[in-house]
Amino acid sequence: MNAIADDSQTTGQPLTSSPAWMIVTLAWLSWLGTDLFFAHQYHTGIYTDPALTPFMLLGLLCQLAVIDAAAVLLVAGSAVLCRSLFRTRLVWLGKTLAYGLVIGTLFNLVASWSSYDTAGSFADLQGLRFSLTFPVATVDHAIQLDSVRIVIVVGVFLLSSLLMICWVPRAAGWLARRRMAAGLIHASAACLLAATVAGATASQLLLSSSAEPLPRNEDTGVISTVAQRWRYYRDDHLAPFPAFVADLAYASGQRRAFARLRKLSSPEQPIDRPRQLVAGDYAQRAQETRPRQWNVIVVLVESLRTDVVLATEQGPPIMPHLDELAARSLVYRDVYTQASHSNYADLCPLNSQFPLRSELEYFYPAHPRYPSTFLHQILAEVGYVSSVFSSQDESWGAMNNVLKPATFDRFFHAGEFSGLYFPRVEADGQRRGNRQLKYSGKIDDRLTAIEAVDWIGRQTAPFFMYVNLQSSHVPYLVPPQHPLQFAPRELGFDIRLGRYPRDKTELARGRYWDSLNYLDAQLGVLLDGIRQHGKADSTVLLISGDTGQAFNEHGFCAHANQLYNEVLQVPLVVSYPGVEPGQCNDSLQHVDLPPLVLSLLRLPPHPGFQGREFRDGRTVGADPPRFLVAQTTLSNQVAVVYDGWKLFYDLDYERFYLYDLENDPAEKHEVASQNPDRARQLATLLSRWVTAQLDYYQDPVRQAAEYPPRLRLEQ
Repeated sequence: MNAIADDSQTTGQPLTSSPAWMIVTLAWLSWLGTDLFFAHQYHTGIYTDPALTPFMLLGLLCQLAVIDAAAVLLVAGSAVLCRSLFRTRLVWLGKTLAYGLVIGTLFNLVASWSSYDTAGSFADLQGLRFSLTFPVATVDHAIQLDSVRIVIVVGVFLLSSLLMICWVPRAAGWLARRRMAAGLIHASAACLLAATVAGATASQLLLSSSAEPLPRNEDTGVISTVAQRWRYYRDDHLAPFPAFVADLAYASGQRRAFARLRKLSSPEQPIDRPRQLVAGDYAQRAQETRPRQWNVIVVLVESLRTDVVLATEQGPPIMPHLDELAARSLVYRDVYTQASHSNYADLCPLNSQFPLRSELEYFYPAHPRYPSTFLHQILAEVGYVSSVFSSQDESWGAMNNVLKPATFDRFFHAGEFSGLYFPRVEADGQRRGNRQLKYSGKIDDRLTAIEAVDWIGRQTAPFFMYVNLQSSHVPYLVPPQHPLQFAPRELGFDIRLGRYPRDKTELARGRYWDSLNYLDAQLGVLLDGIRQHGKADSTVLLISGDTGQAFNEHGFCAHANQLYNEVLQVPLVVSYPGVEPGQCNDSLQHVDLPPLVLSLLRLPPHPGFQGREFRDGRTVGADPPRFLVAQTTLSNQVAVVYDGWKLFYDLDYERFYLYDLENDPAEKHEVASQNPDRARQLATLLSRWVTAQLDYYQDPVRQAAEYPPRLRLEQ
């Protein structure tokens, strides 16, 4: 570092004898070599994707070399500037800034590759924004999902920093003094740079606008052009710095993509804008309907796929307690959650509001301007008490800002236990003095179920309860005392947030089933408690998944990703006094659950709900469109499911994808080009919904006077 700064003041010295330029040259070659090695080691796809022609691969590698060279020059120039600004005064500050810049860049390089290995995505501004906003929750997740990886990253970073500070300047100086070696290194680097600049320029000119179609993607059924595939790899799957450069336009790109979609909106599409109720109006209307005084329990199971409930093909039942309940309940098979990630999805079954509120990923503010329509607050107006029992920390994504713990009579969640530990619960249900490490910031579902049952036993008034169970969250940890039925205890590989060896998918699925089996045992504790306390004959019970879970059906794992059915379709089991058991194919989405609950209680519909209408627990009218959203570092998409079709709009790539769900339920054949009229119709519908949502949440005047808008379909 001193060599770089000192050389900036030197004149007349041959380039080949400059230690500073030797450091820059070695840094570029090392950086480029590191990226090429990790691209192979972490399976980015650039070496193995059959859709990439040799010229496309060569062009990508040339782009990588040029961008890495620019990055090294930028960092070196910034370091020189820092030293130059403080050459006579505050010299220590100049050194600190220069070293901090170089070491920080090195750390980001190592951490970004680690992020890719973990989740299939380089560190980006969207993820950084989330991590800085919720640092404790992010650390909780990271420690559980990749504690070994964190140690490795820190170790590699410290070792690399030590070598850079102590060895690289000496080595560069030694090489610079040997004119022949230095000249050979500089000449080779110059030739390589010139060749890669030429290759990068040629590939950019020839590939970035090529409309030549590539073979259909085996996972998604999408036919991409050369230019689209080129951008996919260059911006997201090449290396950290190219991804960083592309990510600098993230916010403007999202706004541009939404603006393009909103242009398709049809003003003829009618929208209902209900006025907000005056305090006390709903309670007065409710008394006129003579409501049922049934308790209400809403249970969300982490990552619960539709094909798990009443499943038989795998052998023993995965969730025997849930299956037993489902056999004597109404089971809805065509249900969508609203989002692929929990901080959006979890609240929709509680407040019947769609989660799309911003062009960028939305964090719930401490004092939202829009009205609250949570079930527990509505039921409180007619005499209900309420509680939350959640194994996750409800501050994730700032959900607690809108849940408002003070509005519940009991609010129990993982955040109740500060730090990384919570009390261990033994088989007899008693807490012991020893502690247990949280699972990605989550606590044992056994503790949550026991606390919930204890609270139920002390209630005399009708109550509302929200329960969130988390044992099935990736990486699907199962306590050692729980027997395994579907996968061995030692898998031989790590299950990370969104990646594991593709040929190990069935083993990962087996471990997922085992985690659900453990969760189901705790669900059994809750169900037994409801019966033992005499509440079974006076309780409405709804059990669903917050999201589904992917197992490489479309090339990715887990959730918080693209809006395919394995992530968005969830089961819904509804039990209430007098229910007629069976299976129902009505089209529902999670915003429909609060209207369904009010209907079962014979309470009047609430004008603030965005879900569909029910009468005596049955749907009314034609099936409305179902709207979905993902806004994460892994995917930014909106989608609509309607009339047997599903249309995605990918905001990152500004592309539409259309699937015929009736003939292609696995979503393996993208058919927008074969059905342009259908794609246009659904795009207009999706655009109108997006426009109505964003217009409302960007207008404080409307938020103060109206409830969120509802699209009205012409019958």
